[in-house]
Amino acid sequence: MANPTLFLNKNTYFCILENFFVFLDLDADRYISVQPAYTDSLCRQLGLKLPGNSGLAINAVDQQSLHDEFNKTKTDMVNSQLVTEDCREGKLAVPMEHTAVSQDANGYDIDRKVKLRFSHFFKLTKSVLKIVFRLKFRSIITIVKNHRTLKARSHIDVKKAANRLNQSQIKEIVEVFKLLRPIYYTALDHCLADSLILADFLSSYGLVTEVVVAVHGRPFRAHCWVQRGGTVLNDNREHVAQYTPILVF
Repeated sequence: MANPTLFLNKNTYFCILENFFVFLDLDADRYISVQPAYTDSLCRQLGLKLPGNSGLAINAVDQQSLHDEFNKTKTDMVNSQLVTEDCREGKLAVPMEHTAVSQDANGYDIDRKVKLRFSHFFKLTKSVLKIVFRLKFRSIITIVKNHRTLKARSHIDVKKAANRLNQSQIKEIVEVFKLLRPIYYTALDHCLADSLILADFLSSYGLVTEVVVAVHGRPFRAHCWVQRGGTVLNDNREHVAQYTPILVF
């Protein structure tokens, strides 16, 4: 891999879907895809390993035309502050680290009756109001920073929380969330709010989680979910397997 000549903006994230780039620009709260013909050139300039299926067989004339078109696209990306040529202003393009999903939190024992308590209602109401306010009045960058701060400041170590609550108890708390959720909203088409609320709700029990933002190509769509280790908590394993993570926080 060559030394990079392009760097990501501090609030830009990326992934490669099949053979094309998708960028998430948190500053503008938007997704941008780059056509497959530019994948090799982008990989070289970002200092990334070339995907095995990205190469195109083209003649010299087309190669020059493609080079010119890529330079125009690169200029547009720089001007829109998606990337920068100054290493002091940007960051290296590093693929997002993510624990692969191996299971979900579905399948709660229907013979066990969940006991709803006032504390459940209180904590979930608090989380709903907090997240609704943030989504309405705060930028997505601030929301991401808030959740990262929540994780960093958690004085309950992940391992200690795991020892205090077994897998069955964690499933029960998630089940409580699912039972109470329809009182406040429906999860349909509100995956971001649902994930942020669940993550905040679980943090009140000392459970540190990650919110995963992921994308799917052709047709393009975005999705997010809450994950703890290899367990997805508010979706099913088969569904999230269709998506490629672009941001984990």
